[in-house]
Amino acid sequence: MVSRTAWIGVVLVARLLMVAVLVTTAVRTAANRTGRPYGGDSSPGGPTCVDAACMYAMCRLQRYTMVAAAAIGAAGSTLQIPFAVYLIGKSRRRMAPSALIVNICVWTDVGVTVLLGCAFSVGYATPSYDVLSSSDVDESARRDLIGYYHRAKLPLALLFVGMLLSMAATLNSAKQKLHLRSQATATNADVVV
Repeated sequence: MVSRTAWIGVVLVARLLMVAVLVTTAVRTAANRTGRPYGGDSSPGGPTCVDAACMYAMCRLQRYTMVAAAAIGAAGSTLQIPFAVYLIGKSRRRMAPSALIVNICVWTDVGVTVLLGCAFSVGYATPSYDVLSSSDVDESARRDLIGYYHRAKLPLALLFVGMLLSMAATLNSAKQKLHLRSQATATNADVVV
C-alpha cells in the first residue's frame, strides 16, 4: 500500500508536469499562425474567398480559447503546488489538514478540469476540411489552412494530456477530502461515545 505522503508527492509531480504541458500548449498554440492574411477584400493581401476568411476567423477563435484555457489552467495548477506541499507536511506529522485548504484544492481542480475539457472540445471541433475542398478556395489558401490545422495537432494533444493530469489531481483532491471527512466522523464518534 502506498503511503499518503508518497501519493501526495506523486500528485505534486503530476501537477508540475501539468504546468509544463499547459505552458507548452499555450506557447505552441500562440505561435501557430497562418502564412497569409484572411479578411476579405479589405485585407492587405488582396481579395480572398469568404470561406477561407470564415475558416481563419474560426482558427483565431480556437487559438485564443486554447491559449486562454492553457494559461488559466497552468496558473491554477501553479497555485495548487503550495497546497500540495502543505498536505505533504501535514501527512508527515500525522495531522489532519485544514478542511478549508482541502475544499479550495477540490474546487480549484474541478474548475481547471472543466475549463481544460471545454478548451479541448473547442480545439477538437475546429472547422473541417470540407470547406477547404470548396472550389472557391484557391490552392495557396488551402495549403496554408491545412498547414495550420496540422500544426495545431500537437498543442491539442498536449491540452488533452493536461486535462487528464488535471483529472488525476481532481481525484486526488477528492480523495483527500473524503479522508479528512472520515477522520472528522471518527473523531466525532469517539467524542459521542
